[in-house]
Amino acid sequence: MVALIEQNSPYLREYDDGAGWPNMTAAKERAFRQGFLEEARRAVREWTSGDLDLFDPFGQEEAARQLRLRTRERYTVYRSEYGPGCAGRKTHHVGYRPGHDVPAARLRGRHHALAYITQASEDVQDEDFGTFNRHVLPAWLAAVERWAAKPMKKNALSAPPPRPLSIMRADGDGDAGKKLVSNGNTSSTPSVPSSPPCGTAPLTAAMSPTATVPAMLSVRELVCRYTDLRRPVIHGLLREGEVMNIIAPPKTGKSWLATDLALAVATGRPWLGTFETIKGDVLIIDNELHPETSAHRIPRVAEARGLPLDTYAARVWVQSLRGQLRDLIAMKPYFAAIEPGQYKLIILDAFYRFMPKETSENDNATMAMLYNHLDRHAARLGCSFVLIHHASKGNQSGKAVTDVGAGAGSQSRATDTHLVLRAHEEDNIVVLDAAVRSWPPLKARCLRWDFPVFNPVSGLDATALRPDRPRRPKKDKGGDGDAKPAPKPEMDVDTFVTMCVSAEGKSKDAVLFEALSHGTTKTRARTLLRLAEENGQIHRWTYGANQPIKFATVPQPIATDKDA
Repeated sequence: MVALIEQNSPYLREYDDGAGWPNMTAAKERAFRQGFLEEARRAVREWTSGDLDLFDPFGQEEAARQLRLRTRERYTVYRSEYGPGCAGRKTHHVGYRPGHDVPAARLRGRHHALAYITQASEDVQDEDFGTFNRHVLPAWLAAVERWAAKPMKKNALSAPPPRPLSIMRADGDGDAGKKLVSNGNTSSTPSVPSSPPCGTAPLTAAMSPTATVPAMLSVRELVCRYTDLRRPVIHGLLREGEVMNIIAPPKTGKSWLATDLALAVATGRPWLGTFETIKGDVLIIDNELHPETSAHRIPRVAEARGLPLDTYAARVWVQSLRGQLRDLIAMKPYFAAIEPGQYKLIILDAFYRFMPKETSENDNATMAMLYNHLDRHAARLGCSFVLIHHASKGNQSGKAVTDVGAGAGSQSRATDTHLVLRAHEEDNIVVLDAAVRSWPPLKARCLRWDFPVFNPVSGLDATALRPDRPRRPKKDKGGDGDAKPAPKPEMDVDTFVTMCVSAEGKSKDAVLFEALSHGTTKTRARTLLRLAEENGQIHRWTYGANQPIKFATVPQPIATDKDA
């Protein structure tokens, strides 16, 4: 390949995924070791489990090699007039984008681990595969653990990883692997190399599915072996190999939010303007939307975020399962066909449609089993999973974060991040809150729904969740809006006489009706009438048999002959 690197070019002349060439860095060496160790663990676990229907080491080795080639092509830069597929494009190659060395070295480590296993298995006699599976591979993994834990040499190449047939000892000649190849001698059980003092305990027992001896680690071994947390995918929320729930009531905008998350990770921009992301490919497995709907929604969200099509078109992938639903257990071959490292994030929307038939989301054992399957897929693929799920019916404001979500409580305990959206008392505002496992506690924040995206909004109280019943609007009294109006004083006798009785005389019913119109109860009005008469403040007027009496503030006038 002709490398036409111009002076002061930002691109690199050589593709850098080697152990020490063309550049030697601790980050690259660490990435190679991690990739090799992770793939060795996974491959040995699946090889020795006995479930070989889905484990094809030769096919996976070729897939790993192809992934390295595609990754190299992704970081390759050509002159603008020559793109992929154009004749003569290699002649117009101008270099490689910087920053590829660490992910490329990790992929190289994964590929080499599979190559070591397949090459060794080809050299083993057929009758010795039992010994190879039960003893050689677990012992080789123990040696790889020790190799990965060794300190890196400064400015010098470290020793390469051990090969499966080179680390066995039998009959004192230190080369049991040679005997397995040459004459099929399986009478001697290969011994596991002794464990060094820090962080490299043999994992033979842990890798064997029939092992009865636990593989405990002391705290010293634990902290020496695992010196760093897993790499972030979404800072503050999610790491590689973890699972995150996104819970919200139906029709809140969960799918739009998931699309925004996919675009954020695919382009490496902050999600919701708050959470930094690590750039990588994203797969959306959608069993609710038709492909036509997804084709309309994704560009619409991207347009709202100001993202050109070229920035995400080759990084966001969609698998539409609407009308051809498959549960999570039935999708095991689907996930097995995905190459490790191909995706940074896989989104399952919506989780309830991935439930196996005749199971219930309210069953703790079922939910725990499904999350165990997701953990296994995440570990093999080196990615994270995000599950879109709905909240239970009713108001959610009085619940703890981990209690939000339809179904069994194990869904919030089994996941690494349980993120919920709840309605704020203000319209078009939701409150984002989360319970996290490997991050510091998250502070709740408010988001405004600006179709088709959510945007952070400041100045609102994130604890002001919408109550179960709507609050009555506060009356403006011209002063403190929170002050309650003072209660009206109860009517006394003097006020009763002044407001309800006159000098012309009123019937009893008219007096009581007047008192009730001023807010007094009927019982109190009767009491005030009796007290006013006893005090001489009102007078009773009578008009003979069968005539209604009246009450007045003056004595009844004396009747005259004319009146009669």
